[in-house]
Amino acid sequence: MRGIVALLLVLLVVVACSEPTTTVSPPPPPATSPTSTVATVPPTTVATDPVRACPEGDVMLADGQLLRFDRPTSDGTRITGVSWRTSGNCQLVSVSFATADGAPATTPPTVTARLLRAAGVLRIETAATEAVVVDQLVEEGQVERLFVPADQEGFRFVDLVLNGPTVARARVQTSPARLEVELEPGGPAEIGSPLITPQLVIVEPGSAAAMEPVLDVSGYSTGELEGLQIAVLDQGETVAESPLDLETSPFLWRAFDFVLPMGDSAYDNLRLLDESGSVIAGIPFSP
Repeated sequence: MRGIVALLLVLLVVVACSEPTTTVSPPPPPATSPTSTVATVPPTTVATDPVRACPEGDVMLADGQLLRFDRPTSDGTRITGVSWRTSGNCQLVSVSFATADGAPATTPPTVTARLLRAAGVLRIETAATEAVVVDQLVEEGQVERLFVPADQEGFRFVDLVLNGPTVARARVQTSPARLEVELEPGGPAEIGSPLITPQLVIVEPGSAAAMEPVLDVSGYSTGELEGLQIAVLDQGETVAESPLDLETSPFLWRAFDFVLPMGDSAYDNLRLLDESGSVIAGIPFSP
């Protein structure tokens, strides 16, 4: 009996000293994230304004006289500036006038605006006798550069050298006095261009010149150039030549006009030579 009791005590001690059984629960299933939906953003479209031309109004002309304004009693005697601005395909060029004292004039002097398509020039002739502008590089819109020469009577004119086919119109504004010209691309594709060197500009004949019975050579010179030799050729042979005397004019472009009758003579090239006989430039002619 005593042995049975001792055996029971030993079993109780073993059970009490043994580690408890650990029950490991399976891990919970991973949390399910809601499905993300990425919205598709359409490509951005940049809206651009259509290329604008000049506003509706007077007809735009491709050649010839745009305007004539006669005002012999104007107080505008001086060209005080040539400015421009471009909007889309429309370019506005303004020529401003002042009185002899430099105050803004009320009314422009007599002015004429002509588009010389064969020469590639828009010319604004005025009765102003002074100008603060000599020449200027523009390189904007339809205008490449501009010149403000004095003609043979001392009146100033403005030549806008065009950079491509152009149509234009002109109007006069008062108080303050100015002439405004609107230009935009257009007209026949063929357009001439003047011959330009540092001391000489030949406006006519331009690069799109055709053979005529009377050869009219006009342009302007500056600096110390005193004269030119004009030679007219046909297939490399000289058929006519003549000297052209020029007036030296530092810091001023001075106009000249020379007429050479050609009659029935055929010619295909005009050469301009300096006083030493060196060729300054050549202008080809179409039949």
